[in-house]
Amino acid sequence: MSFDLIVWKEPAVTTEEEARSLLHRFREKDDSRVFHASEDLLHFYDELLVRCPALESYDDDESRAAGSPWSVTPERSDRVIELNIRWRAPDAMVDTMVELARKHQLVMYDPQGPTLHSPIADDEPPDIAGQVKQALSAGAVGLLLIVPGRLIPIAFLSWLIVGIGAFLVLMTVYTLVVLWKPEWQAR
Repeated sequence: MSFDLIVWKEPAVTTEEEARSLLHRFREKDDSRVFHASEDLLHFYDELLVRCPALESYDDDESRAAGSPWSVTPERSDRVIELNIRWRAPDAMVDTMVELARKHQLVMYDPQGPTLHSPIADDEPPDIAGQVKQALSAGAVGLLLIVPGRLIPIAFLSWLIVGIGAFLVLMTVYTLVVLWKPEWQAR
């Protein structure tokens, strides 16, 4: 038993549906022009086989089963590489494959999942406008707690509500400053 990962450079896609459509055209319609040729894919393949050697490089079946993630050694191509991985392959080896695909900014599609790793999808910019809106909403709630909280005659309850409101206002200010100066973000 094995599972497959499909790796290519272009066209870059952002959804599993786009990847599935390309793979369908490639397999069912036998259209190899779906994927564009790229030297990056050849570099990926060469590095991958250094880290995860081909089945043929092992002397016997026992050492092959212990050391190789492959159910079939992948073929070298500059358009698309199909990785047939045995189910009991170590997670570290699969992680290596994903890491190398990201390093070379390749698309990696797992049709069984489906799961997609894409340079476009992985590097989408954060929604700054949405974050600002959330921060301002929290600040407004904080202010709405501070004003009536000061009017409550029970001191403990008054200070608790004002404290929570002040905390929300301070976190709003902090969030807005971090969004304005991203180098202040915690690493």
